[in-house]
Amino acid sequence: MTQDISMSMIDVSAVSHLKERYDMSNQNKLTIKQLRLKAGITAFDLAAKSDVSLSTITRMERAKDRKFSQLTVNKVLNTLSQLLKRDITIDDVSGIGVLEEEGKSK
Repeated sequence: MTQDISMSMIDVSAVSHLKERYDMSNQNKLTIKQLRLKAGITAFDLAAKSDVSLSTITRMERAKDRKFSQLTVNKVLNTLSQLLKRDITIDDVSGIGVLEEEGKSK
């Protein structure tokens, strides 16, 4: 019985630790809107510089786990990378993902 209780405590501790690590890794991620604001440009300007529509930028900024085409994501992240003078990848961004070519999301 004591061993069962100890194992349960370890399991809860491990789950808590993993959750904290996950939360911490997401804290370092920024949304498209946060990156745009750091770059000091409007959504309209980001759309123009990225060669995507303003409605796409708006959807990306409001997204919570929404998927976009690889081409669209690349255009926006490349523009933000140039403006902020640092590499920005999909792993640095929260709220958006990339669609696979066959329409399946990654």
